[in-house]
Amino acid sequence: MRLDSAEDVGERVCEIGDTFLAHRHGMLAVIEVYLDESGTHHGSPAMSVAAVWAAKSDWANWTIDWVQSKAPIRIFHAVDCSNRDGEFKGWGKAKRDIFVIKRILPVISRHYIRGTAAAIDLKALAASLLSRHGLVMDPSENARGWYYICVQWAIR
Repeated sequence: MRLDSAEDVGERVCEIGDTFLAHRHGMLAVIEVYLDESGTHHGSPAMSVAAVWAAKSDWANWTIDWVQSKAPIRIFHAVDCSNRDGEFKGWGKAKRDIFVIKRILPVISRHYIRGTAAAIDLKALAASLLSRHGLVMDPSENARGWYYICVQWAIR
């Protein structure tokens, strides 16, 4: 859909608002939310989605602080940090731990960024809920569906 004017955007926001409010009276806030997922690959035992949000000025300040604090790391991947792989290759456990405790974690607490997360234990889902109802299936085969469930839970 092409939105050519502010009126088009406003009209579209109203339509979306009506949908979310089920055409009842109420208020709807539009918030820019950043999402990240983990465990969407085949064979993952669990899947999670995190949602974080903040005021634009808080994001701007956090970004500056984050970029400065994580140097010399260009792109911070938690899995690489944990496994001391990628840009963390050759780091000892002590060096990595000091980096995370002294430089990375304080960035998060210095800024007013809110968040939530949702996760599904896919193995437990298969073992209990699905099998209890006679459904024989591998939950990782429906990863897209479980992903959307996590997204819905996270943003609610």
